[in-house]
Amino acid sequence: MLQIDDAAYAAGINADRQLTSARSEIVRKRLDELADNERTKLLFADIDAAGAKFRDVRNDLVKRKTAGGTVSGGDIQKVLRPAADAYGQAVDQLALYQKQRVDEAREAASKSEHAGICAATGGVDGHGAPERDRCAPCG
Repeated sequence: MLQIDDAAYAAGINADRQLTSARSEIVRKRLDELADNERTKLLFADIDAAGAKFRDVRNDLVKRKTAGGTVSGGDIQKVLRPAADAYGQAVDQLALYQKQRVDEAREAASKSEHAGICAATGGVDGHGAPERDRCAPCG
């Protein structure tokens, strides 16, 4: 959009961008409700800060273009790309943390399942092994 000279086309892209931003706010409000610990809240704060920086840089470039100025590919690479990358990295950090939480929950569920099987079979590992071959976690 920053390098488009067709005003009508740029206006259409801007309208789509505003609609996307409105949808993002709705999604974000729902995600805020799901933030269940301080680490998640801090990661969301990092995303907010990086997103605000990205939007500020983008909006400055859009204003320059709208005012009749030029926005070069170099301008985009020098200021917009780093802001976009930082925003993406902040989102990636949240995704990585959530993946770790899922992995930990999966591990805990597996251990719980195993303990349940061992308890139900009197300590035998659930695969019909004799009592002398009890599994290590159940001893």
